[in-house]
Amino acid sequence: MAHTALSVEARPLADGLISYQEPHHLPVGTYFALSPPVETRIWEDVRLQQQCLPAPAHRQFVRQAAYSGGHKGRGIGQETWNIWKHDVYDRYIIRDQTLKQIMDHYKRQKEFHGTQKQWKDQLGKWQFRKRLNSEDAAYICHQLRRGESDGRPRQVLFNGQPKTMDDIYAYIRKSTKVKSEAELMECLNIDQPPPHIVCEDLVPSGAEDLRSAGATTISPVVIPVHVSPLHSGDQESSKPRISEESFTHITAPDLDDFRAPSSGTSRSEENGIASEEVISDSDSEFHVPQIYSECGDGVLEMSSQESIPRMAALISNSPIQTDADPASIEVEIDEWLGKSTRDTIGDDEASRQRAFKFLRHCCAVAIHTGQTSKIFTEYAQRASIQAVAVFGDIFRLHPWDGVSVLNHMVALLSIYGHEFVPADILRNIRNDLHNTIRNRSSLDQQAPYVSVILSTLDFFSQIPYSKQIEPSYRLTDLAEMVDSAKKAFTPGTHDQFWLSTTYLHAWALLEMRENNEAYKILRDLRPEVEEVFGRSKFQTINWIATLARAESAIGKKTAAMNTYRDLFEARISPQFSDMHAQYWDGQYRLACYTRKHVDAARWSEEQKRVARMDIADRLQATLRWRAEHLGPHNPVSLQNERALRNVLKKLGLVGEDPTYTEIVKKNLTGL
Repeated sequence: MAHTALSVEARPLADGLISYQEPHHLPVGTYFALSPPVETRIWEDVRLQQQCLPAPAHRQFVRQAAYSGGHKGRGIGQETWNIWKHDVYDRYIIRDQTLKQIMDHYKRQKEFHGTQKQWKDQLGKWQFRKRLNSEDAAYICHQLRRGESDGRPRQVLFNGQPKTMDDIYAYIRKSTKVKSEAELMECLNIDQPPPHIVCEDLVPSGAEDLRSAGATTISPVVIPVHVSPLHSGDQESSKPRISEESFTHITAPDLDDFRAPSSGTSRSEENGIASEEVISDSDSEFHVPQIYSECGDGVLEMSSQESIPRMAALISNSPIQTDADPASIEVEIDEWLGKSTRDTIGDDEASRQRAFKFLRHCCAVAIHTGQTSKIFTEYAQRASIQAVAVFGDIFRLHPWDGVSVLNHMVALLSIYGHEFVPADILRNIRNDLHNTIRNRSSLDQQAPYVSVILSTLDFFSQIPYSKQIEPSYRLTDLAEMVDSAKKAFTPGTHDQFWLSTTYLHAWALLEMRENNEAYKILRDLRPEVEEVFGRSKFQTINWIATLARAESAIGKKTAAMNTYRDLFEARISPQFSDMHAQYWDGQYRLACYTRKHVDAARWSEEQKRVARMDIADRLQATLRWRAEHLGPHNPVSLQNERALRNVLKKLGLVGEDPTYTEIVKKNLTGL
């Protein structure tokens, strides 16, 4: 799911998703850019923050932080720190960078000048630490001893690394605070478990009974909760904020038979798309709201058109806080997804139902995570556990649907600006599959489909979140993954598996600027994709959208515009009304491809002006819809705003630094 005036281009994601991110941004299958990096936006234009539309008082911290962050010693609001929480965790814990390295990075790249004391205090508040303290050691000891008493082997992970009683004994020997295990247990705070410690029962209670019944067991997972609405922050930021209690330890409940009751920016101009044009491979059928008839022809009427803006906003990255109770939202999710979603993935009713449940639970995670009440947090946690469990069933029973389902999920959420929710669901799925493979003796661990699905999950995790980091994919490994996918099943059966994997490979080629090779793959396999998936299906539409991106990247600007225009007019517009995000995404990208064509055309200035006026009108209409239904501070709206701003400046209709109000309300009629 174009970006801002920063470099942008559509990025394909597995199975035909695209991302509106800087090429190094987000994942495969991200039909919309999984939100562009906050860091490139928040400090980029402080002045713009002061000119944007009036904001509630609770948003004023952004302006204050933008200034206070530039001077040592000034106070920095907690909301400002939380903007960087996910990135700091990645650098400090995952990549093991020193505090000095992180401070230097933020000073140089983001003009963020927190003092060393402020940084240390904040790391303490977040409980980000590389070494055990007494509370950590006590909690780990408690969990290990509890597993022993229950007769179940238990694994405890500290920052993702396993810890044993030997580590606890080593801590006690070195500690000056405690001298025995008994003294250590006096430090235990069972009511507030450390967020960076995860416990897993290697042989969960009742696992044999569940397995014999054909059920899939899952391990406890860590998911982010309390992601504050994007609109509570600055306008330029595109990443969700994570509050202080952003990670919660969840112990999976016993699963009943319902078990689920309720995934380019391209590098600016070089890849063929202007920086503001984040033209991504679109998720054609999985955007909420979206309503197909069972045959995919025409749009079914909604019983309540008034509910569309509310639900669109609820699942967006800047959700409207709702007074509805969680149960009523669950019902609305079902109404929005409808029967068409069930018919999209799978070759029988059971597999289609599983895919639908998985997408539905991921959608529920996104909506409930956007609310503030604790009861919504509980629903989000439950939905995340259920999503992981359902994917386990897909992996076990219909693995050839695995890559497609993952890409649908990423696209579904990223079109509304979600980044952390899909990333965490993918991480939890990967952890659960590793446990499943390790513990299930009946599973052929050497089966090609096993390595392909795990490699797909690994690939998603490798996509950089920061525009300062160049993508670095092992294209040879991806090509081998495609070969493995082709051999996974009998030739001529389940071709969707290797075609979905091939799409991922083509997307990575575009990200690595191997544009000609990507173009050849997308062009040559297009007929086969249409035959296997169907003319108007999700994967086909995304494949063609990515082909248009590849054409633009190799300099075929006119061909790219024509390819996408045909796609929009023949397959997108007939199936979506102008109340659906998919329709406006198509309008947006068509405007961006047309702009590239006009810029390269040998036309008179008057001809170009007329064409650009039409482009501006299309971009403005798209921005107005997105601002109303998804929120003006949603990443998608911000990308749209920059694209419109640049076109209006080129037309001379606004000054050098127009405000948001100027560009969105500019009267283009009769000009």
